[in-house]
Amino acid sequence: MMRFYIAILFLSLLSCKEEKSLKTIDIVSKKGNNFFETIDKVRLISYSSRTQWNPNEPFDYYSKKEIVIPEDKIVDDVILSEKDKNSIISILKKDYKEKCTNAACYEPRHMLQFYKKNKLVAYVEFCSECGGSRESKNLKFLPSFCIEKGQELNNIFIKLGLKITSEFNN
Repeated sequence: MMRFYIAILFLSLLSCKEEKSLKTIDIVSKKGNNFFETIDKVRLISYSSRTQWNPNEPFDYYSKKEIVIPEDKIVDDVILSEKDKNSIISILKKDYKEKCTNAACYEPRHMLQFYKKNKLVAYVEFCSECGGSRESKNLKFLPSFCIEKGQELNNIFIKLGLKITSEFNN
């Protein structure tokens, strides 16, 4: 019986824990900052969920050396202005140390492609709803993608007038 009371006391102390406010910290990695300084162009593509393209045939372009998204699946295709490019990069560089939420699903609808001298050098594909992402090896220095980043990016997507800003409007 004493163990029961100790367990209740312990749980009540945990449940009274004060919620810390969400803090973000920009990364200061030299590697990351230098990488983005070399980027000439950022292309933002949105598309219907890949899980709906052909459920009987898995589509994995990560094993290939190039990324091919069928044109009939692309809904938005935008070359970002310098201002939008910098806004999006600053969100990608944020580190949600206190809280970074991810769901179990992964239905990406957006991809950022980074170009140097008109050559694709890196990409980040992500689901802004679940917080899942995949990125090229040279972007592994970025902090984890999460739902909170996706929400910030959705706000930019709405300003850009994208047709797909989340899973609820595709």
